[in-house]
This record gives sequence, C-alpha cells and structure tokens, in this order.
Amino acid sequence: MLLVLQNSGIYEGDWLFPGGIVDEGESAEQAARRELSEETGMRAGALDRVGSYDVIAPTVRFRVHIYRTNDLEGELRAEKGSDVRWFDPSDQRLRAGIRYQLREAGVLDEPLEGIVREMTRDGMRIEKIS
Repeated sequence: MLLVLQNSGIYEGDWLFPGGIVDEGESAEQAARRELSEETGMRAGALDRVGSYDVIAPTVRFRVHIYRTNDLEGELRAEKGSDVRWFDPSDQRLRAGIRYQLREAGVLDEPLEGIVREMTRDGMRIEKIS
C-alpha cells in the first residue's frame, strides 16, 4: 500500500494514506483522486469505495473517505519536504488507525480487538458512518 510521510500537523512524522480536505463543489472521490496525485504523483483508474468514517482523537475530529484501487499509473514522487513509499499492510510500525482502515478495506487480517485497544490507549476512536 502507498503511504505518505506527514511533514506537518499533529501527525507530523507519521505515515498516512494520501488525503486532505474535500474542496467546495468536489466529491469525496474527486478529492481522493486529487490528493493522490498531489501527494504521490500517481493517478488512479477505477476506485472502490470502502466507506466513510469519523475519526475522534484527543485534539481533533475529522471525517475520512476511504477508497482502494489496484489501478495506479504515473511516476512516484513526493511533495516537497515529504516522502512517499510502498508498505506491506502487515507492518506493525503503522499506527493503529491506519491498520483499522486497512482491515476495513479487506487487506489486513489482524484481530480487531488489539487494534481497538491500541487506539483506545491513544485516546482515539473511529466510527463508521457509511
């Protein structure tokens, strides 16, 4: 899976999925495509919608719309000051929230209880909204 090194904000230094704000007049899928291109240089063909989730953490609350694809093209490149790389979904160095999303997308077979326990310890929870 393709992850981006966050270079600012509360997740600075963490590897997360490409993402960002859904601009006014833009659908969640259009935003996913734009953010993927901006942050990684890659373009997606067919996208499969996994779902939408509210992420609640001690200092922030935000909504994520998760898509997956096996259809990427382009030249891999990171935004200035960041990095982008391929990871194995079972890499235990990944944040529990990322592992939760991977489990939801059907690409990680890790017991949910351990992931939720780790998220709870960090003061985080994820609620599926659709």
